[in-house]
Amino acid sequence: MTNQICVRCQTSTDKPVLVRDEHGATGPGRRHYACSVCAPHFPRQLSPMAAFEMARAPGNEYAPP
Repeated sequence: MTNQICVRCQTSTDKPVLVRDEHGATGPGRRHYACSVCAPHFPRQLSPMAAFEMARAPGNEYAPP
């Protein structure tokens, strides 16, 4: 993998860790990388389908009736 810039400390890293994967509805998405020191500071990201299923779960105030 090529060098990437860490989104937290802004340093170049040769072992980047993917911490966020943004999906684009009308175009390409975007990937955010962090260095191995900063990566544990980011919460684990849910897949889009897991987030959708959680939103529709019973008891969620935003779930459709």
